[in-house]
Amino acid sequence: MGIELDRRQVRSLSERAIKKVEGIALSQSPSLDAFQREFYAKPVLRVPSVIIPREYNYLLLSDAAQFTARVLWVEPFRFDQRLFFAVGQM
Repeated sequence: MGIELDRRQVRSLSERAIKKVEGIALSQSPSLDAFQREFYAKPVLRVPSVIIPREYNYLLLSDAAQFTARVLWVEPFRFDQRLFFAVGQM
């Protein structure tokens, strides 16, 4: 999928910011308001990939007021069916 967006919407999350997200998620009463206040100012979050070193994933917070993007193209993607079975069930 190709998406066009304004680079000013992108925020690269530092380790500190990632810890803040984890803290909000793991708190006794996770607060959507706290997350929105902290991260919706720049509604595209660039985070390190946990699968591919030196690559990034982009989280699109599409319900943020400032979010604007345009889908340029979409290509089919097939998941490997082995992903949907527990070990030993195939």
